[in-house]
Amino acid sequence: MKKFFAFAIAASSLAAHAQLNNEITTNATVNSFQSVLSDFTFNYYVKFLGPSLSNGLQDGATYNRFETGQDYKGDELDFKGSQQTYQSFKLGYRLPKGMIVSYGVTYQDNLRENVEYSSKNLDGSESVYTREYGRSYNNHRVSLWVPNFAGNNIFFMGASVYYEIPTTEGSKDSDMMYGVGVQPSVGFYSNVPGLSYGLGFSLERDVYPDNEFYPNWCKEPGMTCKGVYTIKNQVLRASVSPYLNYMLTDKVTLKSQLSFDWDQDGDQAETLEFNNNMDDVLSMGASYSFNQHVNISAGVEASISNPHIDRTALFGSLGVGI
Repeated sequence: MKKFFAFAIAASSLAAHAQLNNEITTNATVNSFQSVLSDFTFNYYVKFLGPSLSNGLQDGATYNRFETGQDYKGDELDFKGSQQTYQSFKLGYRLPKGMIVSYGVTYQDNLRENVEYSSKNLDGSESVYTREYGRSYNNHRVSLWVPNFAGNNIFFMGASVYYEIPTTEGSKDSDMMYGVGVQPSVGFYSNVPGLSYGLGFSLERDVYPDNEFYPNWCKEPGMTCKGVYTIKNQVLRASVSPYLNYMLTDKVTLKSQLSFDWDQDGDQAETLEFNNNMDDVLSMGASYSFNQHVNISAGVEASISNPHIDRTALFGSLGVGI
């Protein structure tokens, strides 16, 4: 009986010890899982490109700088596009020293049908077409954000580098292999309370088997490529964006930014020759931060390459970061 009693006590003690170990292990697993989850980040951004300040545009049309630039003949593209929403989703993971690696997906929705724009023909005449209605996607990107990798008591620097995957049908059809880019930013310390200013830079390179080539139809038997324009892939994009912001309160900030763009097409990739890419623009507005995770902005952007009331657009945006 004593042996049984001693065995029962030992068994009870072992069971209690095992239960304690299980609780410790479970708590450690939960804490470890929560710690891993806390290292993930998620960012969502949506921008509404609204109407122009001009009343001379077609209903539903607006100024969209991403429609500007040059066509294959070198003629300027028509700036008119549909009112639009642009959305960005980015899932990231925190690395040591504040770095974040992330995967991003973006797309835009043209909100109005039958928005007209014009294009110059070879003989100098113009034809009228309509913008595609609905959703279009952009290539996916894998990015690495490196904060404050350089600086002193005057300035501080951070940078994002990315690898672009050709996921869209357009990129696949043009045989794009991949894209790479670096986007550093420089901020300056200000002696004026609430004032911040700096510069953003971007250098992006898309890689193709052929940067410039003749279309396949003119290579067919009985055809000739003489006098035919070559197809020139956009291979390099560069931009500089100075900004100046002022915090009115701990929640409201006045914002302004200039954006200057250049690019290289086709065989320019091996030279120092650049084109003016999209319209250079001025963006002005204000943002309101509900907390450190949610903010909204509104304002107007306008072309400074071709200043005109038609080349303006109101915008609003929402940013959420977790």
